[in-house]
Amino acid sequence: MPHIAPTQILRLSILYTLLIFASGFLFALVRIPLLEPHLGQRYAELVEMPFMGIIMWKAAGITATRVRLQHDTHTPIEGKILNLKWEGFAVGLLALTWFLLIEGGVYTWMHRNDGGGSWMDWVWGRDPVAGAVFFAMLGWFAVLPGIMGWGWPGGRARLGGGIK
Repeated sequence: MPHIAPTQILRLSILYTLLIFASGFLFALVRIPLLEPHLGQRYAELVEMPFMGIIMWKAAGITATRVRLQHDTHTPIEGKILNLKWEGFAVGLLALTWFLLIEGGVYTWMHRNDGGGSWMDWVWGRDPVAGAVFFAMLGWFAVLPGIMGWGWPGGRARLGGGIK
């Protein structure tokens, strides 16, 4: 069974992170000005979560099945089926690391002049309900590429397939 090269795991994790971060950014452009004034921050974030869960599922599917995967020798294996299995979990955990660095970094940068902005403020300053759901969604984000690799819908990658 061919494995994914470490450089490919790195690339896949960056792709997965950027897909989710960009989606969350676009959702925030709608949530903050349109939903939060009417629903409040907690309910606006909770309304957003199912949509982000679906996007995470789709992004994990893109990451696990549509990206051209290569064997350790960096030679494409056209037409072969590859189960990501443990490599998918590596992609997810590395993607979670990137995401936390980006999200925490953006938060600290945005709040650098108002007396807040530490990592602890980012974690503990969240609404108790929406924050708990947010961190549960981060867990979902981290394990999805691995779940897809174990054969859930969209979880088998065809080598040499490229993005479809």
